[in-house]
Amino acid sequence: MIKFQDFVPEQVEKPRMFKKASYESLDAAMERMNEWRRKNFTYRILNVETVVLPNIHLKAEEGSTDVDLPTEAEISSCWLQFNWVWYVRE
Repeated sequence: MIKFQDFVPEQVEKPRMFKKASYESLDAAMERMNEWRRKNFTYRILNVETVVLPNIHLKAEEGSTDVDLPTEAEISSCWLQFNWVWYVRE
């Protein structure tokens, strides 16, 4: 069975008035991906994708697996880059 694991940069500071939220670096998320791979070395990696989606850290959203991530022209959106690893268990 094909599965995936996502590695989304974590929010390190919530947005405040006049200040946008801040996130860990993509390198930090990739280090978590490498650590996951070291612990799950029996999985066969099929593909690694870099994905860009809007608003995945908003309270009303379900993160990187949410199928509906709207953007509005009247307000700003935060687009976040992350990695998906597609794999099968051997």
